[in-house]
Amino acid sequence: IIIPCYNDEKKLLTSEIVDFVKLSNANIIFVNDGSTDNTLEKLAGLISRSLICQSRISLLSKINQAINV
Repeated sequence: IIIPCYNDEKKLLTSEIVDFVKLSNANIIFVNDGSTDNTLEKLAGLISRSLICQSRISLLSKINQAINV
């Protein structure tokens, strides 16, 4: 499951994400698209606290870019 994130610090329901990963055996990739709030830090904290499913949650961070047409 790929979840794009941009300034979603207040929307991230971290405990629900961890529970979902534990119950479903899903792999989740968060893509931080150049957030200017604390989204990146919140996601990094989620991964470091999720020892049980740490190997199934990934975080990519990049500079925000417009769509090329």
